[in-house]
Amino acid sequence: LRFMNGLKSFRHLAIAAALHAFYGYGASAFVAAFFRRSHGMEPGELGSLLAGIAFTAGAAGVFLGGYLGDYLGKRDERWYMWVPGLATAAYIPFAFALYLSPDPYVALALSFPGSVLGGMYLGPTFAMTQTLVPSSMRATAAAILLFVINIIGLGLGPQGVGILSDLLAGTFGNESLRYALLFTVVGFAAWSIFHYVCA
Repeated sequence: LRFMNGLKSFRHLAIAAALHAFYGYGASAFVAAFFRRSHGMEPGELGSLLAGIAFTAGAAGVFLGGYLGDYLGKRDERWYMWVPGLATAAYIPFAFALYLSPDPYVALALSFPGSVLGGMYLGPTFAMTQTLVPSSMRATAAAILLFVINIIGLGLGPQGVGILSDLLAGTFGNESLRYALLFTVVGFAAWSIFHYVCA
C-alpha cells in the first residue's frame, strides 16, 4: 500500500478508473428504470435488448481496449492511459444523445457504441497497474485497484445516481432520472479524463 501510494501515476490511474466505474455502475443500475420511466418500454423487450447490448458491445469494448492498449503501447507506454482517456472522451457525445433522445430505439442504438467505448478502460488500466510494480506485487496491485474501483464505483455509483434523481424530482418530475443519469455520466466521465491524462 505504501509503495502504490508513492506512485503518482497509480494514484491518478486509480482515481480515473474509480470515477469511470462510478458512472458506469450508476448508469447500469438505473438504465432499465430510465427506459421504462422515460420511454414507457416493457420489461420483457427491454431486458432482451439490454442483455444483447451488454453481451456484444460491452465484451467488444473490453477486448478492444486491451488490444489497442497493447498495440499502441509498444511505441509509447502512455497509450495505456490515452486509450481509456480518448475512449471516454468519445463516449461523452453519445451519452448526451442517448439520455436526451425522445425515441427509445434511437437511445438504445446509441447505447451500443457507448457500451463499446465505456468498456475500453478495463484492460489498459489493469495492465498499467501491473506494469508499475515489481512482479512480486502484481497480484496485490491488481487487488488494490479492484478494491478502489468497487468501493467507489459499485459502492457509491448507484447510490449517487439515485440520490441525485430524488433531488432533481422537484425540478424535472418524472424525468428526474434522465437528468440524473446525464449529469452523472457526463460529469464523472469528464473528471476521469483529467486523471487519465495526469496518469
